[in-house]
Amino acid sequence: MLLFFLGTFPICSFSETSIIKEPYEVFYSVFNSSFISPDTARTIGFKRSQNTALINISIRENISETVSVEKKASSLVATSYNLIHKKPLKFTEIIEPGAIYYLAEFKISNNNEKMIISAEVIPEGSTEPINISFQHHFYIN
Repeated sequence: MLLFFLGTFPICSFSETSIIKEPYEVFYSVFNSSFISPDTARTIGFKRSQNTALINISIRENISETVSVEKKASSLVATSYNLIHKKPLKFTEIIEPGAIYYLAEFKISNNNEKMIISAEVIPEGSTEPINISFQHHFYIN
């Protein structure tokens, strides 16, 4: 259901990118939790709110140039912060056919708030961390 959900919104609704550290690629996106439907929010166990955002992280292992498979994280540690607050993120693992996602929520205090997210991901079967750091402006809708 989440896979369907993530594909139903226009690209402009999300900040999305990935980090490649062969043979792994870590995808991440952030979005306001009010974008998800009430049914989806209930299913994944998150609360919809105009001042709450979600971060989504997933990992793929590249087997060949044309084949990749989903991977679990053996470790996922992340922090969200703005000018005033710095908070660790607590992720929930979601497993669906053909997809594994990690979701965490964090608060947005102000309209047009710049949040910085830093994460360290270690794919299952690897000892090498993959570091992610990005910033995103959130708007309370």
